[in-house]
Amino acid sequence: NTLIMASLRRLDAFVKPREDLRTRSALGGFITVVAASAAAILFLSQIYLYFAGTTRNSLHLSESTSVPVPPLDHAHAQMRGKIPLNVHVTFPHVECQSLEITLDGVSMRGGQLDKVQGYRAIRTRVPLESELATALGARTLTNDAKEACTIQGTLHIPQVGGTFSITISKQAWAEASAYAAFGMHNGGKLHNVSHYVHKITFGDPFPLSHNPLQDASYMVTNQAGGVFLAHIDVRLIPTRYQRLFAARDTYQLSVTQHIVQPETLMPQGAPHLPGMALLYDFTPLRVDYIETRDNIFVFMSSLLSIVGGVFVTVGLVTGCLLHSAAAVAKKMD
Repeated sequence: NTLIMASLRRLDAFVKPREDLRTRSALGGFITVVAASAAAILFLSQIYLYFAGTTRNSLHLSESTSVPVPPLDHAHAQMRGKIPLNVHVTFPHVECQSLEITLDGVSMRGGQLDKVQGYRAIRTRVPLESELATALGARTLTNDAKEACTIQGTLHIPQVGGTFSITISKQAWAEASAYAAFGMHNGGKLHNVSHYVHKITFGDPFPLSHNPLQDASYMVTNQAGGVFLAHIDVRLIPTRYQRLFAARDTYQLSVTQHIVQPETLMPQGAPHLPGMALLYDFTPLRVDYIETRDNIFVFMSSLLSIVGGVFVTVGLVTGCLLHSAAAVAKKMD
């Protein structure tokens, strides 16, 4: 045992001076406090950075999808390979019966859209007072809620480009055009297609970006009493958002929009009706957002390096300063 202890004593790399040879000073205590504070701040910041993780972005070609054609009598099978399109829009100056809702040319009138999307997948109703107040903003609530319309629901769209529109019906637009042709007006009931988009989302929205089709106001005042077409072009960017313990496929939206004025809509044969036309398409590129953390052993090494490195660095700097001060004092003597 004595030989083992002697061998271990010779291997001691942390030689300690005798207690009576050590000197303590107020300056040394101050330097120790500064070093300990710096080490603590760096230590805690390293822990925060480790648990916060880092995000890596990368760009890839979007994966090709192939979905077999399902039987017509299987409603759930019809939804495979599709993403939900959630719609919540309010027209504060147009009755529901004067609006026409279409998805890729399939109209809601006559129940055609219900046959494709399911019964009451999207519905029209009289807006709530809160919805009407939000749509009109600071404007006085003078119009009757029964003369307004809210469109809300969820449609399922394939992952190819398409068009979703909420416009004045052809019959209502024909009547309005006839009034305009003879220099008359119809009290603005059909003309003012100003609307408010509470929210339109495609699939699972990307949580780290703002949705430009949320709380978007399309209130237009012109000589025709609010006749216009909000032409909204949406590019859907598939985005894979991978967190530490879960991953999900989301979509980012790139939106360009312009207002088609009544001068373009009024001539006969115009292809569009007043209201809102939403054109969407999918980009062939996919963005990956991946949250990662350092290896646990790298993290522990960083913590030990911070504590040891601070005190060693401070000790070296302090030693150099003290020796330099002693050498200068000796020369001056």
